[in-house]
Amino acid sequence: MKSLLLILSLLLLSFNANAWVLKKGNLDKTDFDYDMSVKGRVSVLFYVNPSKKNLNNKASEAIKAEAFDSKYYASMGIIDMKSSWLPNAIITSSLKKKQKKYPRTIYLRDLSKSMHGILDFKPKGNDIFVFNAEGEEIYRHLGKLDDAEIKKVVSVIKTE
Repeated sequence: MKSLLLILSLLLLSFNANAWVLKKGNLDKTDFDYDMSVKGRVSVLFYVNPSKKNLNNKASEAIKAEAFDSKYYASMGIIDMKSSWLPNAIITSSLKKKQKKYPRTIYLRDLSKSMHGILDFKPKGNDIFVFNAEGEEIYRHLGKLDDAEIKKVVSVIKTE
């Protein structure tokens, strides 16, 4: 399994005009900063196709309800921009609304499906990965989480 730092580093190395946007990749067009954002924290990463953005809302709400301390916990949403027929500007506008609902979540955009190869998975539309404080992947679930999986992912985060 790849570490979160390695994954984000590989994305940065694959950066080109049409690649995943780490530079100016945040919704406010600022650079993503690993050290300031997720280093040393348990991190949850949602990889989302915009057409399936609501598929795991129940899981997002369960995690949010735990009110994990941001000193030890971080969440990221990486949006698979290339898998949608919607224009990027419309998706970004929708993400800004989501940012208001989940203000502690970092939203980044994958413009060229780079994550598919880097995380070695075939997306199911709304997928979740959990990394420990050292950045090692400790949980993954592709697609919709049922109630048992939601409890499991919350438990994994609590344990770490």
